[in-house]
Amino acid sequence: MNLTKVQEKMLSGEKGEAVQKAMEILVGLGDIYEAEKFIPVKSAHLSGISIKTAGNAGLNFIEEMVEMGAGVSVPTTINPAALDLQNWEELGVPEEISKKQIRIIEAYRKMGADPVCSCVPYLIGNEPSLGQHVAWSESSAVVYANSVLGARTNREGAPSALASAVTGLTPDYGYHLDENRLGSVKIRPDPGLFKGEGTFSYSVLGYWVGDNFPGSVPVIENLHPNLEQQRALGAGMATSGAIALYHIPRVTPEAKENPEICETNNEVSFETEEFNEIRSELDQTSEADIICLGCPHASREELRRLSQMNVEKEVWVHIPRKLREDSDMKEIYQRLKEKNVKLVCDTCMVVSPLSEMGYSSIGINSAKAAYYVPLLGDVKVHFAPIEELIR
Repeated sequence: MNLTKVQEKMLSGEKGEAVQKAMEILVGLGDIYEAEKFIPVKSAHLSGISIKTAGNAGLNFIEEMVEMGAGVSVPTTINPAALDLQNWEELGVPEEISKKQIRIIEAYRKMGADPVCSCVPYLIGNEPSLGQHVAWSESSAVVYANSVLGARTNREGAPSALASAVTGLTPDYGYHLDENRLGSVKIRPDPGLFKGEGTFSYSVLGYWVGDNFPGSVPVIENLHPNLEQQRALGAGMATSGAIALYHIPRVTPEAKENPEICETNNEVSFETEEFNEIRSELDQTSEADIICLGCPHASREELRRLSQMNVEKEVWVHIPRKLREDSDMKEIYQRLKEKNVKLVCDTCMVVSPLSEMGYSSIGINSAKAAYYVPLLGDVKVHFAPIEELIR
C-alpha cells in the first residue's frame, strides 16, 4: 500500500502503541485485498460486543487496547450486548455473565465510543449520507448503510472496524469502489406475496436471495418497500449470503441517481414455492416460551404498529435505549405496557444467553434471528409473521 508520511508514522509507533496495532491490522487487510491506499472514514460501528460472541479472548483484547491508550478518532457506536444493562437481573441473566459484559462496555466507553448497544446506529444518530465512506461491522447495519443510505462500507470484522475507529482510516477496496457497486443479478418476486406493511415476507425473500446468490449485488424488481421492510430484506440477505449491497429501482438512492447500475442480464423469479421452502427451513417448532421481536432493533414505526395490535402472548421487543428514552414515545410505550409487551434495551435475542435464562424456544419474525438463535442461543425457534406469533 502507498502510505502518506503521517500514516507511516502511525504504523511505526510514533503515534502510540494502540494506533500502531490498529494500523498493522488495516495494512494487513489492505495487502490481502490489494488496496492501493487508505481513505478517511466519517464514522465506525463496532460488532463483537456481546460476551456471548466475543468470549474471554474478545474481552482481553479490548481491555488490552485500552491499556495501550486506544481512543476513537471518529464518531463510533457499538453493537448490542448480551443483556439489558439496567434490567439484567429482572430478565434472569446470570451475574457472572453480566460482570464480564459490563467490563466490555466500560472498555469501549473509555475509548470514547458511544455505548448505544444497538444494531441500528442509523436510527439513533450515526447516519452517514450518500457517498460517505464509513467502517461498519454488523451485517444488517452494513447492508442498510450501503443500500438504503447509499454510504460506502465493506463488511468489516470487529478488529478492523475498531482499527478504523482508532485511526479514522480504511483500505480503499471492495464496496468503496464504483466498479464493485454494480448490480449483478435481478430478482423478480411475485408482488402478491408482499401485501401490507409487514416485514416477514421481505425477511424470507432476503434470506432466499442471500442463500442462492451469496456475495452478489441483487437488484430487486416489482417491489416498493418501506424502510422497515428494507431493513428486514437486507438483514436476511446479509445473514445467508454475506450480501452488503442491493439496489431497488426508483427506491434506493444509487438506483435513483444512476439507473444503469441496475442493468444485468442475469434474472430469476421468486414465487410461492421458494417462499414456503425458506419458511419451512427456518421454522423449527410450533411452540414458543416467549415472543421476541426486534432483529434488527425495532423502529418507532414498528412499535407504533405493534401498539395497535391485539397481543395475547408475552412479548419482548428489543429496541435501542436511546429510543426507549424518547419522550415523544411515552404514549405508545404505555399502550405496549398494557398489552404485556416488555421493552428490552442494549441487547437482542441473537446475542442473549437465552438457554442460561431458562428458555428452550422463542417465537420470532426475523430470518436473521431464525438462523442465528439456534446456533448462538441453543434454543429452538418458531418463525412466523408477527400477527401469528402474538395470538
